[in-house]
Amino acid sequence: AAQKVGYPVAVKPLDSGKGRGISLMVSDDDAVRAAFAIARRYSAHVIIENHIVGADYRVLIVDGRMRAAAKRLPAAVTGDGQRTIADLVAEVNKDPRRGVGFSRLMNRIELDAQSDALLTKQGHSRKSVPKHGELVLLRETANISTGGTAVDVTDVVHPENRWMLERAVRVTGADIAGVDFLSPDISRSYREAGGAICEINASPGLRPHQIAEGPPRDVVGPIVDMLFPEKGNGRIPIAAITGTNGKTTTSRMLAHILRSAGDAIGIKTVGLVTTDGVHVDDQLVGKGDFAGGTGARVLLRDPSVEAAVLETARGGIVKSGLAFEHCDVAAFLNVATDHIGLDGIGSLDEMAVVKGRVIEAASGLAVLNAEDPRCLAMAAQKEPQQVCLFSAAELTAEQREHLSRGGLAVSLAGDPDDQIIVLHHRDGTEEIAPVGRIPATLGGAARHNVLNAQAAAALAYGLGIPCARIGEALSSFESSFDRNPGRLNVFEGHPFKVVMDFAHNPDCVRVICDMVKRMKVDGRRICMLGSTGHRQGEHIGEVCELVAQRFDSFICTRNKRVSEERQSTRGFPGEEIPHRLAAALMENGVDASRIVTIDDDNEAVDRGLTMSREGDLLVLLLNNREWAWERIRGFQAKDAE
Repeated sequence: AAQKVGYPVAVKPLDSGKGRGISLMVSDDDAVRAAFAIARRYSAHVIIENHIVGADYRVLIVDGRMRAAAKRLPAAVTGDGQRTIADLVAEVNKDPRRGVGFSRLMNRIELDAQSDALLTKQGHSRKSVPKHGELVLLRETANISTGGTAVDVTDVVHPENRWMLERAVRVTGADIAGVDFLSPDISRSYREAGGAICEINASPGLRPHQIAEGPPRDVVGPIVDMLFPEKGNGRIPIAAITGTNGKTTTSRMLAHILRSAGDAIGIKTVGLVTTDGVHVDDQLVGKGDFAGGTGARVLLRDPSVEAAVLETARGGIVKSGLAFEHCDVAAFLNVATDHIGLDGIGSLDEMAVVKGRVIEAASGLAVLNAEDPRCLAMAAQKEPQQVCLFSAAELTAEQREHLSRGGLAVSLAGDPDDQIIVLHHRDGTEEIAPVGRIPATLGGAARHNVLNAQAAAALAYGLGIPCARIGEALSSFESSFDRNPGRLNVFEGHPFKVVMDFAHNPDCVRVICDMVKRMKVDGRRICMLGSTGHRQGEHIGEVCELVAQRFDSFICTRNKRVSEERQSTRGFPGEEIPHRLAAALMENGVDASRIVTIDDDNEAVDRGLTMSREGDLLVLLLNNREWAWERIRGFQAKDAE
């Protein structure tokens, strides 16, 4: 092989590094055999190349541009006419910059078989005393890892050499590369002086430039700037959503906006944490209630996630804290009595303080419900331009005053039957979307989803999404089971309409009642109460007071597993829940003939489906939504009573 290539040659191990096992200027067959044996110590495969005459230069290319160039010098000592080569090496190794491996910027010079062979070629041994000023080489290669040094030559690289080296790296597709360029003189064009690229290293060491004599070169800064462009800090946009009700739907709406319109701000992959699980784009990566620090950390540690939408619940904040120092935008939707009495929280004001930590952490826009006094009070913590107040009505007095001080607001505008969600800021007003075009609002009947859509829109705007793109995305967000399971899922595949929701506390049920009032129903209104009273018994009376005059028939039931798990916070056995619901309904004027009590919510769903007739509206308020939705879809009219 050496004869075919032509002498002199270089003999190298194929897959080694740091200059180990390399023999240069090998000029005859016997020398090739000896060099081959040395190379085989470091690799099972050996390569033979033309020996290129010239100095050894390392050129660093970052993001297509040359950033530094250094002339590498092999390990060597200079004689003083008095000390042996071994003594001179020991003196050089006293340099505090030298160490073993990567413990120091430079490496110690090692006397070994390779150095002994090279010394023999020069007529020396370790015990030789070289003449004063004589340069004695200890390595043929100029690697820093074998004790070499370097001199900076960045300012003298010929422009044609620079262009050629940059182009060579671009061809490989490498963002960062260290080019080993051999040339008689790098200040002369390769076209005139000759030269060749020996290697292009995709993960180059920076030490040749850091130890080089001459002007210091910043070789780390360009790499950091390339990895984090536009003075980025490596963080991804984070949106945190908290409140008692609506945070799951709002989080899902915002994630949908970012998936649909994230290209406007350079986002492709969106992570979402809710009480149902952890999603990366549409893929479920963890099922369960992750609405706290645990789920957030899963997303923030995932390098594929480019934006994170984090539902942040009271329990998660108390038990595991926030997973971030700050978030870019945050929303505080409302405060209600649900969860009062848990985790040492005894009042609505205390609950507001806990959930308010999310607003405190917002470095950008804080989105607050202008209809909730405790949310509204949080605006005082921020500058007006950092706060957006939203309300499912025309501008309120509080919003108008906030706008006058330079703040932002989201409200409704237009005729009552044709309302539009609009954003107000210091430069004017922008339309986001007509309420009727957002499927999740059920044509405006689901007022709570109007509020949720407003909050999601404000958060998206705070992240930099244009209003027109926000409106387009909201117009394609359906409150279907696939998109938003357990939250206002509507099924219209039967002669009657079915609405399934997770509503369990008085505030949730109030918005359901408001929605039912707005809906056109030709037949009966039937309500299954299957999630109320599981955690807090006092909710039973409040909920029954709300629904008593809104529905014609009732099914009172419970989820056995959930009710038994939460008995300690409720104070009475789970099997009493259906009967307490029935009693509360009768106290509010509902005749007993209109009430059915069933101790199992699965059986109650079946009862609701079989008793429904054409034109009826069946509202199922329950916990066991996966089973229930499959039962709704699979129900056959022949099963009806």
